[in-house]
Amino acid sequence: MKTLLKWTIDDYHKIIQSDILTGRNCELIDGEIIEMSPELPNGIRIDLCNTILLLK
Repeated sequence: MKTLLKWTIDDYHKIIQSDILTGRNCELIDGEIIEMSPELPNGIRIDLCNTILLLK
């Protein structure tokens, strides 16, 4: 059986300050550091939404 280490907010802030996650889009969710997909710029997001709506 493996034990999963849960990170605290203080741990996460220390990791961010140490630049370990520089250039990575990560979030602390329920004690786990999750790498998130990059966000689309607003203009692209709006164009994508408009395209989807037009296809319906």
